[in-house]
Parts: sequence; C-alpha cells; structure tokens
Amino acid sequence: MRWMSADLVDPRRPTDWWKTVVQHFVGPGDALEIRCWKEQPEIVSQAARYGTPTEDGYEVFVQGTVTRGFLAELLAEEPAFQDTCRKQTKYFTINIGRPDCLFSSSHYGTQLYVQGSEKELDFLTKTLAPYGDQFSIGSGEVQ
Repeated sequence: MRWMSADLVDPRRPTDWWKTVVQHFVGPGDALEIRCWKEQPEIVSQAARYGTPTEDGYEVFVQGTVTRGFLAELLAEEPAFQDTCRKQTKYFTINIGRPDCLFSSSHYGTQLYVQGSEKELDFLTKTLAPYGDQFSIGSGEVQ
C-alpha cells in the first residue's frame, strides 16, 4: 500500500479539483470523522448532524458514517477566503475510511492525504496534474 500527500501552496488559483477529489474518495456508507475547533460552535453544530460529537482539548470530533446529505453538502460548498487561506470546506479536518483506502482533508481542504492502492494514487495524481505548481506533493510506501 502507498500514500500520497498534497499541500495547496497557491490558494489564488482555481480549485475545480476539490469537488472531483471529494466525489471520488467520499461515498455514502464510508466511515467518517470530522474535526472542528471548539471555538466555532456553529460549525460544530453542523458537523453534529452526521455523528456523535466528543470534545478533545481545543477540538470537537464527530464520528459517524457518510450520508448522501453530507456528500451533497461538501459538493455544494464554495471556497471561501480567510486571511491567506482559501477554505475548500468549513470543516478543519475530514477523515474518511474504507477497507481499501484512507482519505484525509485537513486545514479546511488545503492539505490532502490518501493511503491506498496504486489506482487510487494515480487518480489523485491525474486530477491534480493540470494544476502544476499549485501543490507540493509527497508520496511513498506505507511502512
């Protein structure tokens, strides 16, 4: 099994890639973990619609299962600028688990991590390729 990470380094460029990646790696029935900052109660309330919230220091994490509603919400969101960050999603971290693939979106969708088959990593590579130097990419073998 291999892994790949992609960090968005130029937030001013187009972000069409986000919805393509979400449609591929997030599906109804997948295991779901959402992490939000405790100081953002409105976001925590929205996340709590998809699972059980638990406080963890400065964060609240919600564990549940991906629903069609959650997927529709992610695909309907439009990127928002905050300071120098273009948020792809309102959730600080989204972790998705399947038996054959792990997907993580952190820092509001500006950092991606995928652990899976060569086929999964090829999909991510091809999806991000048109954006050239917009990403810093790393990859390797899972130890």
